[in-house]
Amino acid sequence: MASSSIHQDINVAQIAADIVCEFLEVAFHQILYIRQVYPAGIFQRRKKYNIPVQMSCHPDVTRYLQDTLQTIRPLVGRGEVDKVVLNVTDRQACPLERFVFEVTPPVQPSVKSRP
Repeated sequence: MASSSIHQDINVAQIAADIVCEFLEVAFHQILYIRQVYPAGIFQRRKKYNIPVQMSCHPDVTRYLQDTLQTIRPLVGRGEVDKVVLNVTDRQACPLERFVFEVTPPVQPSVKSRP
C-alpha cells in the first residue's frame, strides 16, 4: 500500500494579513471606546481572544472600520504596509492623539521534504 501525502497550498502572508486586520479592528474599537470618541452607548462588551473588549454596534462606525480594514488587507498580505496609523482628532480636526501600529511581513516557513 503506497502512502500519499496531501500538500495544501497555504498562503502564509494572507493568513497573517487576516490576523493583523482582525487585531487592528479590535484595537481601533478599543481606542474609540477608551478615548470616548463616540458615546459609550454605541459599544457592546464582547469577547475577543478570550478577553472582554468593547466593540461598536453603530452600523456607520462598524462599516467604516470594516471598509478601511478591507482596503488595507490585500496591501498587508503583499507586504506593502509598514505601519497603520489611527489619528484621534477634536471636532475641528486638530490632532489629539496618534496610534501607530508597525506591521512587518511574516517569515515564509521553509518546507523540507523527507527522504
